[in-house]
Amino acid sequence: MRSMSERCAKEHPFHVLPTIVALANASSASDNLDTLSGRTRDSVSSVPEKAKSDSEERGRIAGANQLLAELRASDRIKTHVDELLDLSRRLMQLSLYKSSDKNNLEIPPSFLLDQPYASVAVLTNHIPVSRSRKRLSTRDVPTVARYEGSFAFVGGINAPKKILCRGSDGRVYVQLLKGNDDMRQDAVMQQVFNVVNALFAESENQEITRLRLRTYKVVPLSPKGGVLEWCSNAEPISLFLVGWNLGEGAHTRLRPQDASARDCRKDILDVAKKSFEERHLVFMEVCRKIQPVFRYFFFENFRNPGKWFERRQAYTKSVAVSSIVGYILGLGDRHVNNILIDKRTAEVVHIDFGIAFDKGQTLPTPETVPFRLTRDIIDGMGALGVSGTFTKSCERVMQSLRDAAGEVILTVLEVFLWDPLYDWDVSEEKLMMVQSEDAASLHTLERSKGRKSGINAPSTKQDLNRAAKDKLSKEKGRKNEMASRALATVREKLQGIVDGHPLSVPGQTAYLIQQARDSGNLSRLGEAKEFERCELARTLRYTFGFDRETLGDWVCLVRWESSFDTSKKGGPNSNGSFDHGLFQINDGYWCYPPPEYADCNIACDDLRDDDITDDIDCVRIIFNRHGFIAWHGWENFCNGTDVENDWVADCNVD
Repeated sequence: MRSMSERCAKEHPFHVLPTIVALANASSASDNLDTLSGRTRDSVSSVPEKAKSDSEERGRIAGANQLLAELRASDRIKTHVDELLDLSRRLMQLSLYKSSDKNNLEIPPSFLLDQPYASVAVLTNHIPVSRSRKRLSTRDVPTVARYEGSFAFVGGINAPKKILCRGSDGRVYVQLLKGNDDMRQDAVMQQVFNVVNALFAESENQEITRLRLRTYKVVPLSPKGGVLEWCSNAEPISLFLVGWNLGEGAHTRLRPQDASARDCRKDILDVAKKSFEERHLVFMEVCRKIQPVFRYFFFENFRNPGKWFERRQAYTKSVAVSSIVGYILGLGDRHVNNILIDKRTAEVVHIDFGIAFDKGQTLPTPETVPFRLTRDIIDGMGALGVSGTFTKSCERVMQSLRDAAGEVILTVLEVFLWDPLYDWDVSEEKLMMVQSEDAASLHTLERSKGRKSGINAPSTKQDLNRAAKDKLSKEKGRKNEMASRALATVREKLQGIVDGHPLSVPGQTAYLIQQARDSGNLSRLGEAKEFERCELARTLRYTFGFDRETLGDWVCLVRWESSFDTSKKGGPNSNGSFDHGLFQINDGYWCYPPPEYADCNIACDDLRDDDITDDIDCVRIIFNRHGFIAWHGWENFCNGTDVENDWVADCNVD
């Protein structure tokens, strides 16, 4: 195996080396990369030897390190390895870089990204694998001439950055650099998509050869981040429908007589904790009050009738392919922010594959539909809706996957799912969630006994840590069982087995379309956001600029006020008032109704949705006047405690 890997790396360095380097970088993924700035290339290119994981992971990383050491001994490829190691480390350093001046988004010169990496191909360039014995050289592919000296934030908890790489061919390659985010699953999904496209292209059926999944290049640089190809000319479907703040977009422009998207979301969130029957009734009423408008995307972007028809057909087929392949792979979290549409070709582009292999069915609010097929998605297909082109395309894709692609897809997935580094959600983040939940119960018990919070905290925290690790180690021991189950589920889908019964291709397709459109299933999806502890810490720090020194106070405060639930409505209080949202803002003073003089000048309902921007604006007003003592949760449970170590120290927030 080692000799085969070494041969592949030497004969196809542009395809193989990034994968080996990403695995080698796992040993330093959790190290502080800030010390890299100012190092020489020779010092950076030495590969760390100590891994910080279990024995299986250490073995894989040690193997990658040894393979790189052997490759570096070859004059033919040494420079390529050294430069790729250096570039990957510096890009990961940049991914974690936080500019203290939001108006200055220049890349510091110490990162040394303004120099050429003449042996490294542009990471996001699509390089076909040579089918001949001829080895591609730097003369055959564009290499990294330099990175432009500035970057742009594109929004998100982990502050992903848009960067520009200038290739040796003179082209500028737009890339998205992400840190604190494991992108290996995204990379595998793109590999599967490319396999499916290759099988479609080789089909003898001309209707199949015209189908394809839109892909983009994903290059993990370590388990903590990587680089993605920027999807040019594409925008989230949500941007066209409702704009960035739910108050703009086509729904507002084209149907002002309808209820606003914001009001409809509030109606659904208000019953998120109610019975399924109540939620279904409200969902149907919302559907009556707001009508789909996505057909206008094609009217506005493709004025020529022939082009309009062609692009609408391309859109319909694109949705069909992504729906069936997404169902086979168990892709979840398919909201309209994670589905882009190309404004030139009208094809859909799916992003963010963190929820896969039917993990969406195990979420606190289980996903009840096989793929996204809501009214606006269907509206873009024209008068026939799902009949005709969409259904026929779904059937062709399903038949093709059953006939030829099934075993190939299973082979690709099997390599990934049996990877010891694939974590199956047993992460440090999950561990800390268990700790924080148990710690919260302990604090409550101590308060009820009249003891000050923090007494016996060290030993108690050790006990909680040990109990949490024991609890999660059992889950990790089930990794093989879970991998087998995931593969078995994919195999059953490819065989047409639904609820234990085999179905024909038309039968399976019709069933999936019916389930995706079922109003009962759709009504169960709506629920307000519940933050994870560290997710909230990063959001407050990087999205809203909260001071690092008080971050622990804010996270502790939110835990005791709302349990991280943006939809919470507390009360009634002794004066008849209620508290709203993540920060439990009181309607007796700050929001309306009832008081006309509400000091935050905001509707209380707006505080109970998953957009906390308006909550933060109001919180700043309250804090500037009264400080933390305005919140009883902080005063009773956070004041005087070690909020730093209890709530944010492990969240990797600087």
